[in-house]
Amino acid sequence: MKNLAHTCELKQVVTRIVAAILLIAAAESIEIAKARDYSDAETLILRQAAAGKVAQLDNLPPEKRTIRAEFLVPLLMGKLVGVPVSHEGVMITHATIRGRLGLAGAQLPYAVWLNQCEFLDDVDLSHSHLYADLSMVGSTFRGDVDLDGLQADGNVVLNMTKFDGVFDLSDAQINGNLEASGTNFAGRNGISAQFNNIKVTKRADLDHMTIAVPLILDGAESQILTVGAVASDYSPPELRGQNGPYDAKRINLSHSIIHRELRIAGMQIESLQASGIKVEGLAALENVHIKGDADLSHSQLFDLALADDVTWPDKEENLVLTGIFFQYISPETHTGAAPQDSTKEDAKWEKLSEWVDHASYTTAPYQQLEDTLRKEGRVDQANDIFKRGQQRAWSHGSLGLKGKLKNFFLHWLIGYGREPQQAFFWAIPVVVGHQNAIRDQNQAVGAVPFYLLLAGGPSTKIEPWLPLPVRRWLTCAPFFCHVTNSPWKPSLFASNSPSSSGSSPGPNWIASIDCCGLSSAGCGRAGPKP
Repeated sequence: MKNLAHTCELKQVVTRIVAAILLIAAAESIEIAKARDYSDAETLILRQAAAGKVAQLDNLPPEKRTIRAEFLVPLLMGKLVGVPVSHEGVMITHATIRGRLGLAGAQLPYAVWLNQCEFLDDVDLSHSHLYADLSMVGSTFRGDVDLDGLQADGNVVLNMTKFDGVFDLSDAQINGNLEASGTNFAGRNGISAQFNNIKVTKRADLDHMTIAVPLILDGAESQILTVGAVASDYSPPELRGQNGPYDAKRINLSHSIIHRELRIAGMQIESLQASGIKVEGLAALENVHIKGDADLSHSQLFDLALADDVTWPDKEENLVLTGIFFQYISPETHTGAAPQDSTKEDAKWEKLSEWVDHASYTTAPYQQLEDTLRKEGRVDQANDIFKRGQQRAWSHGSLGLKGKLKNFFLHWLIGYGREPQQAFFWAIPVVVGHQNAIRDQNQAVGAVPFYLLLAGGPSTKIEPWLPLPVRRWLTCAPFFCHVTNSPWKPSLFASNSPSSSGSSPGPNWIASIDCCGLSSAGCGRAGPKP
């Protein structure tokens, strides 16, 4: 019991010592601030940083909210001599930062919050390493912002931020989320916003953006990527009910890799470049209007969802689908919409067929869509896609005269092999016409039925109006016979109408027939019935 009492007393002593040290440090920081001629805003920031609280400068008059960049740089790096910073980090709101914030290659050991702030000059955090989160929510950047090669161990949050100058986040590695919902890229001088080759461990939300410059994500990698009016739990609440459309001059997603889900919704895009993009999960486009050009060549999309309200460029040469691959396709974007009646559902699926028709002609998109539709159980539509592709091959493919003639006859005779029953309907008029021609010729020479006589057996009646294959079968098939003198020519039929004397006038028609496998006594002659 005595040992326990001593231990408790020791803990109390240690706690009192630590508290005293913190109080002394805070007092020293205040004295340092006074000694170094810190402004009221900077003094408040030091006090709150030591206490682990947010320095809310909106409580100060606007003219007293300005802080110096040369004050902020050593503070964020933890190198402001004699100034302690809590493990919570440096958290500042509603400040106006004057001067260039140069932190290129710096190590920032704390979380950095610079929300609702205004940066009057350039900001450079290129190749810096943040050991926690970086938040600049609602801030305005009047100069250029260089975050090239930034490495962040936490989240990078840029929601509702406005960038008037050049923005560059290329080659950044973010081991959390990239949240840039509602960001405004005003784009002085029209220079593009660079996100190319960024690597985001979790999700990148670029929804509800105002983009006056090209948005470049060439080679980007993320688990989830959202662009446009996409409802997300990560978006600020005030943005979730806004459906757009949001305008974009150019969006470049070429060679990017999305491991789980890509969603683009509620946008009017002048140019969409996505050649070589790889989406290992769902790639969904909804309420997207592409007016200029779109390039999806050599893209790999596991599950492609194209809503029926997606529109593509009017000119075929401005939509490129060469080498596109998708495992599944659907007109539904899996957003939990209520099911519709079958007529509307079929109309949505039909819109997918029109999609490849509006692209520059290559065979691969038709083959890919046909195979995918067949997997979905839509066999009739898959056959229709195949025929559409063959028809475009006639008009747009590099076919010679022979190839075009073959294409033409395959289309009209058997529907390119997908409608073999057409051959039956084409055969009907041919058979009927042939039969009528034979009957007319037989009537011209007064033909009547003739008979096949067999020794010791009944005769077989052969009607001249029967089709030629039927007559041949009746005459020869039962006896494995071979007609040696073409007796089936209509001109060889002769009248065997009996005369008044009972004999047949004119030359009786005689057919010579070889009957294979039978003796000569088993085979008679064909002619008028005796």
